[in-house]
Amino acid sequence: MATGGSTAGAGGATSTGGTGGTTMSGEQPYPPGPYGYEAGSTIANYAFVGFPAPNTNSVDAALVHLGDFYNPSGQGTYPAGSPYGAGAPMPRALLLDAAAVWAGPSNVEADTVLPDQIAIYGTCLWPIDILMDGPTPGQAATLKNASTWAVKYPNGYPVVVDPAAQLSPIFPMGAYPINILIDTQTMTIVDAITGVPGDAFFQTEVAALCP
Repeated sequence: MATGGSTAGAGGATSTGGTGGTTMSGEQPYPPGPYGYEAGSTIANYAFVGFPAPNTNSVDAALVHLGDFYNPSGQGTYPAGSPYGAGAPMPRALLLDAAAVWAGPSNVEADTVLPDQIAIYGTCLWPIDILMDGPTPGQAATLKNASTWAVKYPNGYPVVVDPAAQLSPIFPMGAYPINILIDTQTMTIVDAITGVPGDAFFQTEVAALCP
Protein backbone atom coordinates (compact mmCIF):
# COMPACT_ATOMS: atom_id res chain seq x y z
CA MET A 1 0.00 0.00 0.00
CA ALA A 2 1.55 3.24 -1.12
CA THR A 3 -0.12 5.59 1.36
CA GLY A 4 -1.83 5.49 4.73
CA GLY A 5 -0.74 4.44 8.17
CA SER A 6 1.69 1.91 9.48
CA THR A 7 -0.46 -0.62 11.32
CA ALA A 8 -0.48 -4.04 9.66
CA GLY A 9 -3.64 -6.07 9.20
CA ALA A 10 -3.96 -9.78 8.56
CA GLY A 11 -4.98 -11.90 5.63
CA GLY A 12 -5.59 -9.38 2.85
CA ALA A 13 -6.54 -10.75 -0.55
CA THR A 14 -5.44 -8.95 -3.69
CA SER A 15 -6.89 -8.04 -7.05
CA THR A 16 -6.54 -5.30 -9.65
CA GLY A 17 -7.97 -2.04 -8.31
CA GLY A 18 -9.47 0.94 -10.11
CA THR A 19 -7.93 4.35 -10.50
CA GLY A 20 -9.03 7.88 -9.82
CA GLY A 21 -12.30 8.98 -8.29
CA THR A 22 -14.80 11.76 -7.87
CA THR A 23 -15.41 13.90 -4.83
CA MET A 24 -19.05 14.58 -4.10
CA SER A 25 -20.60 16.92 -1.55
CA GLY A 26 -23.35 16.02 0.90
CA GLU A 27 -25.88 18.25 2.61
CA GLN A 28 -24.09 18.32 5.97
CA PRO A 29 -21.38 20.84 6.89
CA TYR A 30 -17.94 19.47 6.20
CA PRO A 31 -14.35 20.56 6.97
CA PRO A 32 -12.72 22.54 4.16
CA GLY A 33 -9.85 21.19 2.09
CA PRO A 34 -7.21 20.59 1.05
CA TYR A 35 -8.06 16.91 1.09
CA GLY A 36 -5.67 14.00 0.90
CA TYR A 37 -5.23 10.27 1.12
CA GLU A 38 -2.50 9.81 3.72
CA ALA A 39 -2.79 9.42 7.47
CA GLY A 40 -3.26 12.87 8.98
CA SER A 41 -5.04 14.21 5.89
CA THR A 42 -8.67 15.27 5.80
CA ILE A 43 -10.65 12.86 3.65
CA ALA A 44 -12.94 14.36 1.03
CA ASN A 45 -16.70 14.13 1.44
CA TYR A 46 -17.12 11.12 -0.79
CA ALA A 47 -20.56 9.75 -1.57
CA PHE A 48 -21.42 6.10 -2.13
CA VAL A 49 -24.67 4.53 -3.27
CA GLY A 50 -26.17 1.68 -1.32
CA PHE A 51 -28.18 0.92 1.77
CA PRO A 52 -27.70 3.37 4.67
CA ALA A 53 -29.74 1.32 7.12
CA PRO A 54 -30.04 -2.30 6.04
CA ASN A 55 -32.16 -4.68 8.13
CA THR A 56 -34.85 -2.01 8.54
CA ASN A 57 -38.07 -1.47 6.65
CA SER A 58 -36.21 0.74 4.17
CA VAL A 59 -35.08 -1.24 1.13
CA ASP A 60 -34.44 1.68 -1.22
CA ALA A 61 -30.91 2.54 -2.27
CA ALA A 62 -29.67 6.01 -1.36
CA LEU A 63 -26.48 8.04 -1.17
CA VAL A 64 -24.29 7.73 1.89
CA HIS A 65 -21.99 10.74 2.32
CA LEU A 66 -19.03 10.71 4.67
CA GLY A 67 -20.31 14.10 5.79
CA ASP A 68 -23.34 12.35 7.29
CA PHE A 69 -21.03 11.33 10.14
CA TYR A 70 -19.12 14.59 10.70
CA ASN A 71 -19.26 15.09 14.46
CA PRO A 72 -17.14 18.14 15.36
CA SER A 73 -18.25 18.29 19.00
CA GLY A 74 -17.83 14.56 19.53
CA GLN A 75 -21.28 14.65 21.15
CA GLY A 76 -23.47 15.05 18.07
CA THR A 77 -26.72 13.23 17.35
CA TYR A 78 -28.32 12.43 14.02
CA PRO A 79 -30.91 14.97 12.82
CA ALA A 80 -34.58 14.38 12.22
CA GLY A 81 -35.19 12.18 9.21
CA SER A 82 -31.77 10.55 9.33
CA PRO A 83 -31.75 6.91 8.19
CA TYR A 84 -29.29 6.23 11.03
CA GLY A 85 -31.89 7.08 13.68
CA ALA A 86 -32.97 10.60 14.60
CA GLY A 87 -31.45 11.59 17.94
CA ALA A 88 -29.09 8.61 18.05
CA PRO A 89 -25.47 9.37 18.98
CA MET A 90 -23.08 9.93 16.10
CA PRO A 91 -19.78 8.00 16.02
CA ARG A 92 -16.36 9.27 17.00
CA ALA A 93 -14.65 6.57 14.93
CA LEU A 94 -15.74 5.87 11.35
CA LEU A 95 -14.30 2.69 9.85
CA LEU A 96 -14.44 2.38 6.07
CA ASP A 97 -14.16 -1.31 5.27
CA ALA A 98 -13.28 -1.51 1.57
CA ALA A 99 -14.20 -5.08 0.76
CA ALA A 100 -14.66 -7.59 -2.05
CA VAL A 101 -17.37 -10.22 -2.17
CA TRP A 102 -14.87 -12.77 -3.52
CA ALA A 103 -12.28 -12.16 -0.80
CA GLY A 104 -12.40 -14.60 2.11
CA PRO A 105 -10.85 -12.13 4.59
CA SER A 106 -13.54 -9.54 3.75
CA ASN A 107 -16.19 -12.09 4.63
CA VAL A 108 -14.45 -12.97 7.88
CA GLU A 109 -14.32 -9.32 8.91
CA ALA A 110 -18.02 -8.76 8.22
CA ASP A 111 -19.03 -12.05 9.82
CA THR A 112 -17.14 -11.94 13.10
CA VAL A 113 -14.60 -9.14 13.58
CA LEU A 114 -16.80 -6.08 13.15
CA PRO A 115 -19.79 -7.43 15.13
CA ASP A 116 -17.44 -8.28 18.01
CA GLN A 117 -15.91 -4.80 18.02
CA ILE A 118 -19.27 -3.04 17.78
CA ALA A 119 -20.30 -4.98 20.87
CA ILE A 120 -17.29 -3.46 22.65
CA TYR A 121 -17.39 0.14 21.40
CA GLY A 122 -21.11 0.57 20.75
CA THR A 123 -22.24 3.58 18.74
CA CYS A 124 -18.84 5.26 19.08
CA LEU A 125 -17.54 2.95 16.32
CA TRP A 126 -19.48 2.97 13.06
CA PRO A 127 -18.32 0.83 10.13
CA ILE A 128 -19.35 1.19 6.51
CA ASP A 129 -18.89 -1.82 4.25
CA ILE A 130 -17.83 -0.45 0.87
CA LEU A 131 -17.94 -3.26 -1.68
CA MET A 132 -15.37 -2.56 -4.37
CA ASP A 133 -15.43 -5.91 -6.21
CA GLY A 134 -18.31 -8.34 -6.57
CA PRO A 135 -17.93 -12.12 -6.72
CA THR A 136 -15.39 -11.89 -9.57
CA PRO A 137 -11.99 -10.22 -8.98
CA GLY A 138 -11.68 -6.98 -10.91
CA GLN A 139 -15.41 -6.60 -11.57
CA ALA A 140 -17.11 -3.78 -9.68
CA ALA A 141 -19.70 -4.71 -7.09
CA THR A 142 -23.34 -3.96 -7.86
CA LEU A 143 -26.26 -2.87 -5.72
CA LYS A 144 -27.53 -6.44 -5.91
CA ASN A 145 -24.21 -7.60 -4.43
CA ALA A 146 -24.63 -5.02 -1.64
CA SER A 147 -28.17 -6.17 -0.91
CA THR A 148 -27.07 -9.81 -0.75
CA TRP A 149 -24.13 -8.89 1.50
CA ALA A 150 -26.39 -7.01 3.91
CA VAL A 151 -28.67 -10.04 4.19
CA LYS A 152 -25.75 -12.42 4.67
CA TYR A 153 -24.17 -10.18 7.33
CA PRO A 154 -27.06 -8.39 9.08
CA ASN A 155 -24.92 -6.00 11.11
CA GLY A 156 -27.11 -2.91 10.63
CA TYR A 157 -24.44 -0.48 9.43
CA PRO A 158 -24.36 0.86 5.83
CA VAL A 159 -23.45 -1.39 2.92
CA VAL A 160 -22.58 0.52 -0.24
CA VAL A 161 -20.70 0.19 -3.53
CA ASP A 162 -17.99 2.34 -5.08
CA PRO A 163 -18.12 1.73 -8.85
CA ALA A 164 -16.08 4.91 -9.47
CA ALA A 165 -13.28 3.51 -7.27
CA GLN A 166 -13.06 6.78 -5.35
CA LEU A 167 -11.03 5.18 -2.59
CA SER A 168 -8.46 3.51 -4.84
CA PRO A 169 -5.77 6.21 -4.36
CA ILE A 170 -5.57 5.15 -0.72
CA PHE A 171 -4.82 1.54 -1.69
CA PRO A 172 -3.58 1.39 -5.29
CA MET A 173 -2.66 -2.30 -5.03
CA GLY A 174 -6.33 -3.25 -4.65
CA ALA A 175 -5.89 -5.58 -1.67
CA TYR A 176 -9.02 -6.55 0.23
CA PRO A 177 -10.05 -5.77 2.80
CA ILE A 178 -8.64 -2.31 3.42
CA ASN A 179 -9.71 -0.54 6.60
CA ILE A 180 -9.59 3.25 6.76
CA LEU A 181 -10.14 4.73 10.22
CA ILE A 182 -11.46 8.30 10.35
CA ASP A 183 -11.74 10.66 13.31
CA THR A 184 -15.21 12.13 12.81
CA GLN A 185 -14.43 15.26 14.84
CA THR A 186 -12.04 16.39 12.11
CA MET A 187 -12.69 13.87 9.30
CA THR A 188 -8.98 13.12 9.22
CA ILE A 189 -7.57 9.73 8.28
CA VAL A 190 -6.09 8.14 11.40
CA ASP A 191 -4.78 5.01 9.71
CA ALA A 192 -5.30 2.81 6.66
CA ILE A 193 -4.35 -0.84 6.88
CA THR A 194 -4.36 -3.81 4.56
CA GLY A 195 -6.09 -6.95 5.78
CA VAL A 196 -8.42 -7.79 8.62
CA PRO A 197 -7.59 -5.57 11.60
CA GLY A 198 -6.41 -7.36 14.71
CA ASP A 199 -7.06 -6.64 18.37
CA ALA A 200 -4.10 -4.24 18.55
CA PHE A 201 -5.69 -1.97 15.94
CA PHE A 202 -8.90 -1.66 17.93
CA GLN A 203 -7.21 -1.47 21.32
CA THR A 204 -4.91 1.36 20.24
CA GLU A 205 -6.31 3.26 17.22
CA VAL A 206 -10.03 2.90 17.92
CA ALA A 207 -9.76 3.05 21.71
CA ALA A 208 -7.99 6.41 21.39
CA LEU A 209 -11.15 7.79 19.78
CA CYS A 210 -13.56 5.78 21.92
CA PRO A 211 -12.00 5.70 25.40
